[in-house]
Amino acid sequence: MDKEMARVMHKDVETVMALVAERHGVKLIMKGGSFTDRVYKPRIEFVELVDSDATNVAQQEWNTYCHLLGFEKSDYLRHVLINGRRAKLVAIKPRNRKYPVIVEMLDDNSRRKCTQSSVYFL
Repeated sequence: MDKEMARVMHKDVETVMALVAERHGVKLIMKGGSFTDRVYKPRIEFVELVDSDATNVAQQEWNTYCHLLGFEKSDYLRHVLINGRRAKLVAIKPRNRKYPVIVEMLDDNSRRKCTQSSVYFL
């Protein structure tokens, strides 16, 4: 099995598993996987949304960890300044002590990690 075959299979598996996730009211997350010359192992996760305020998995994770860094639930997707560039808050990674805040730059939609002290609210 080569890389292209694994990509094609990944899309097919994602399409089928999305139907299963929809049927059971959970969110499907497929993040890559691995393959060898004979085996393809997709990484599949099903996540139940338990926070009634959250509309997606990313927001649910934000709501869980935002208070660790002094943010509020309402700060999710809030526009901020990072080194003079406009961005929006998209995630908190509590295991990353040096750069726990993830922002998405508004000019090029790239994601950057940064420190809490480098975030300036508009």
